[in-house]
Amino acid sequence: NTGERFLGAVVGPYANRIAAGHFTLDGTEYTLPTNDNGQTLHGGMTGLDRVVWDVIEATEQKLVLSYLHRDGEEGFPGNLQITMTYTVTPENEFRVDYRATTDKPTVVNLSHHSFFNLKGEGNGTVLDNVLTIHASRTTPVDSVLIPTGEIADVTGTPFDFRQPHAIGERIEADNAQLRNGHGYDHNWI
Repeated sequence: NTGERFLGAVVGPYANRIAAGHFTLDGTEYTLPTNDNGQTLHGGMTGLDRVVWDVIEATEQKLVLSYLHRDGEEGFPGNLQITMTYTVTPENEFRVDYRATTDKPTVVNLSHHSFFNLKGEGNGTVLDNVLTIHASRTTPVDSVLIPTGEIADVTGTPFDFRQPHAIGERIEADNAQLRNGHGYDHNWI
């Protein structure tokens, strides 16, 4: 526990923000606790970053965790059985796999806030770390970081990481989305 919410944690059951803590699903309106300027961020006050997970398997190469997010927990409908698998492959890849099943319609958008400084802890920022994102589109956000519903092509924008770029290379560009996100705080698809 670093005191920083979401640092290195599983986020959900709904990663990102739900506007004003309300959503409608199959004609029923649901109200969630708000925890980010009137929005519900990453599952609310007691999201998946604040719960104790069950260890299903732990080896040198793999960790499998499980959690049952119960119907009504933080206002979300449905019992949601979640399994997270962290694996280090023989090729030295770090993989995170999410699986979830539910017993009734719900909203779910699992993520993980893994952060890596390839220069090592205490050795400056990540702005000169080189990043590649295999995605050609992103979801624009408004001024309070709620996705607008649009899907934008990254071509010719500071969000185009299909070829390797230093994270800080274009972060100061004159771009409305960079201003809205205070940098890169977007979904790539």
